[in-house]
Amino acid sequence: MKKLITFAILCILQFTANGSDIVSVRPLTNRILLVHFDDGYIQYHGAGQTGDDDVIFLDTLNVVAASLLPNYLISSPDDLNYALGQNPVDLGRKTKGTEFSGICQSWGYLPYFDDWGCINNDPDHVKEHWIYLFMPYTFENNSTYTLTLNQLAKNSNSFTFTFNEKSLRSDAVHVNMIGYATDAPQKFGYVYSWLGDKGNLDLSSFAGNSFYLIDTLTQNIVYTGQLVFRKPADSQETEQVGDTPNQNFLGAEVYECDFSGFNLPGEYQLCVQGIGCSYPFSIKPDALREPFYAAMRGIYQNRSGINLDMPYAQARPAPHNVLTTPGFAGRLKYTNTTWCEVSASDASPDDISLWESGIVGDLTDTWGWYQDAGDWDGYLSHMKLPSYLMFLYEQFPKHFKDSDIILPESGNAQPDILDEARWLLRFYKRLKDELLDKNWGTGGIGGSRIFGDLWGEDTAPDGTGRGSWVDTTRTWVVSGEDPFITYWYAGVAAHYHFILSSAGWSDVEGINWLGEAESAFAWAQSHSSGNTICHEYELMYLRAYASASLYKATGNNMYHDYFLQDAPLLNLSVNNIDLLETKAFGAWQYISLPSSLVIDTAVLAGCKNAIIATADFQLLFPGLENRACRWGGNLFFPMLAGQGTTPMVAEGVMAMSLLKDTEPAKSLDYKRVIHNTADYFLGNNPLNMTWITGLGENSPNQIFQKDSWYSTSGGIRQGVNVYGFWRREYFGPYGWWRTDWPAFTTYPDYDLFPGHERWFSIRTAPLVSEFTIHQNNLISAFVFGALLDSVRAVTHVATPVRDHQNHMMLYPNPTNECVNIYLSKNDLPYKYLIYNSLGQMVEEGTCINSTINFSEKLPGFYIIIVKDAMGMEWVGKMVKH
Repeated sequence: MKKLITFAILCILQFTANGSDIVSVRPLTNRILLVHFDDGYIQYHGAGQTGDDDVIFLDTLNVVAASLLPNYLISSPDDLNYALGQNPVDLGRKTKGTEFSGICQSWGYLPYFDDWGCINNDPDHVKEHWIYLFMPYTFENNSTYTLTLNQLAKNSNSFTFTFNEKSLRSDAVHVNMIGYATDAPQKFGYVYSWLGDKGNLDLSSFAGNSFYLIDTLTQNIVYTGQLVFRKPADSQETEQVGDTPNQNFLGAEVYECDFSGFNLPGEYQLCVQGIGCSYPFSIKPDALREPFYAAMRGIYQNRSGINLDMPYAQARPAPHNVLTTPGFAGRLKYTNTTWCEVSASDASPDDISLWESGIVGDLTDTWGWYQDAGDWDGYLSHMKLPSYLMFLYEQFPKHFKDSDIILPESGNAQPDILDEARWLLRFYKRLKDELLDKNWGTGGIGGSRIFGDLWGEDTAPDGTGRGSWVDTTRTWVVSGEDPFITYWYAGVAAHYHFILSSAGWSDVEGINWLGEAESAFAWAQSHSSGNTICHEYELMYLRAYASASLYKATGNNMYHDYFLQDAPLLNLSVNNIDLLETKAFGAWQYISLPSSLVIDTAVLAGCKNAIIATADFQLLFPGLENRACRWGGNLFFPMLAGQGTTPMVAEGVMAMSLLKDTEPAKSLDYKRVIHNTADYFLGNNPLNMTWITGLGENSPNQIFQKDSWYSTSGGIRQGVNVYGFWRREYFGPYGWWRTDWPAFTTYPDYDLFPGHERWFSIRTAPLVSEFTIHQNNLISAFVFGALLDSVRAVTHVATPVRDHQNHMMLYPNPTNECVNIYLSKNDLPYKYLIYNSLGQMVEEGTCINSTINFSEKLPGFYIIIVKDAMGMEWVGKMVKH
């Protein structure tokens, strides 16, 4: 089905388009009309098919005719300037491919790329076009206008709209369209736009104009300010030369709307005099709860080895479980060959004989790692999940509680975030125990790498597509015990034990995690001589995390001494601006040691200095000085792997927490940038998008994830935080797998597109539309989770929650009595299902925009699923207090 395009209440165009159709006509300003064409759509192949089975429905726009001014006529019965009709006085265009097929029909030289690659005689992509019509006179508020085209569009030849700068949405007005926290130190919306071959939108004539916050329920103006210049179009936003024109990601001058002083909870639009309005957004204490929940949901649904079902996630059978996945028994092998012994960190054919030489037999009780994006492998890097989630919980314990993420473990009286942190820890214990039982192991941890790529493809043997749950025709191998994963396991197990014991909780299975940590540390100590680097990982960082975690958990000075031995190697000083990820874990533990323990004051000061220096470099320089939209992140980090879609400021979060009591002013500076960074990735960016699927009104609608492609549960997986924009790099011959394959579809030339305009929905290119749970979802969850309100405070805020993606509103939410269900389509009866946080259905019935009594239900989180007779679903979250 074609993409559904939604608009504000007074927008005049709302329909589903097919072929070379206009999908929207909407003013960009009071003198520029934006006409958006879409050439068609792709019916993508499914399970048991290949990319050759993609079907393209195409009716291309005549771009020559669409570039002629006489083919557009605007008239008005109300505005005398347009009474006789007016043609535009100028015209701009932006074109790019937005859907791509995975076909490659022949091979040859491609002049555009000056390289070899795929040559397709049949259509292999669909384009969209944005035409900017510059009009001779400004549009007048509340006047009606009709655009007549000279047979440019298939669906209609004329479109009527009423111009109102306080109701019509303009693509030039950018906000965090999910919401701003009431305690955010700053709240900004921005006005800017890149107009393709017309370049920067000149906003100088609008400087000083008023902007308004308008309550979407009452339509009252609740706040007014002035539009102020922020940055020019060529301001430097990255130190990477060549990633994006002028080292600027926006390609446009930026004006700002500052409403930092407004904190009244509600739902609003930002409207700018002479321009138009933003997407709706909320202001409330817990505004970041929804993106946090979405990011965590994306992590959960990448658990391997278990069935996924509503209300936790879209349905998926259990993959790669030797006990329950039909046909997988006997496919999972253990090898004594370690990940550190092979030449490549990923799967290289050069290593196959080395991997196979160590195989000792079949694993029969090992399951439950994390899948990743396009593949279903396990990696050492996934251990970042439990570490980050536990650091997040320790720094902000009041932000999280049981049943707030809605997991199968919800209801066990322990916070859901810790249940997710435990998932991978439990997998590695399961593996270690089986190795000991079979005398294949000596107490270390294996599984730094779990994969099947050298023994078959992700596709079925006949080359057709399949989901992870039917990947049962090839060998899978689990790597041997090594000190790197074993130290990390020791650190995570001790960390988890400390959190449980500090809160008076016991492990839900009675596992002695402290004993696990101590025995793993001892094994790693006796097996770590010599090899100190394993691919990109350095042993000392993982050892420092383990020793600091164990000292924190036990108070045993032996572990303190081990940490102090490694401390000089960690470069703990004010000059270290690179205390990131695993390098930081030991220092993060050391600064949070209980005051009852002996602490080396010089080492503690060094930890703090390096944490602060890293945060300054990550937050203050880019966020306060360089970037127009004030988002943080390393200025030297290239445009790849989520740089433009993921708030990479986790280290700044730790510094913000570290200084909140001792240096509150600097902590507040950090908090400003972290909030502004969240705003950028939730809508303040050039494309007005959130970068987590299913979140907000405008999120990615195609991703590289085969469980989405081949699932029968329907559609794209929600909660996926995509990689997004990727700089030009050479990855071999050209085809649908290349990040810059869309370059031949663009106008103007691809290299003129600002970096953060280069999103093409090319689901076939892994480095654009893929993701990893540890690089993307985890970091988003960490940052959004740090900005939450406490779960106790949220229950006192009775503001509506709107499911923007699916047009459902639940209000008041939270509630202690009744909840109203409002659907934008109200002419049919709907069936509703209510699930509690344990996944149990507690009520079902039929409603037409009706009220449901919650007064007798227990306090907690609920999922409300509403279905129509055609099978469409709407999903919303409710809090009962």
